[in-house]
Amino acid sequence: MPFVLIFIGALFFITAIRGTSLQFVHMLQDDVFLAKSGHSYLYWAVAIFLVGALGYIKSVRPLSDSFLVLLVIVLFLANGGVFAQFNQALSQTTNSGGSTGTLNTSQNAVMAP
Repeated sequence: MPFVLIFIGALFFITAIRGTSLQFVHMLQDDVFLAKSGHSYLYWAVAIFLVGALGYIKSVRPLSDSFLVLLVIVLFLANGGVFAQFNQALSQTTNSGGSTGTLNTSQNAVMAP
């Protein structure tokens, strides 16, 4: 748990230094609470929490395990599937026209110590 808090603190620190705190908060709010696609993270988290909490009752544990597996499968297949969206995100980043700078490999390049 301390590592999670350190990570969250570092994330907020980096966004504050970059001056993008407001953008980060809006992005987080859209993703967690007000997803434009109608499927927010909050619904998935509550569903996983409730099914996982049922697993603590010994007589319901097998049913809870099967529902958790079903939730994970639906989570991966919802909204066109994780793999399709991952490939789409990769194609968007490669087509966005990143840096086209050239690397200086000549003999006269000075190396910093």
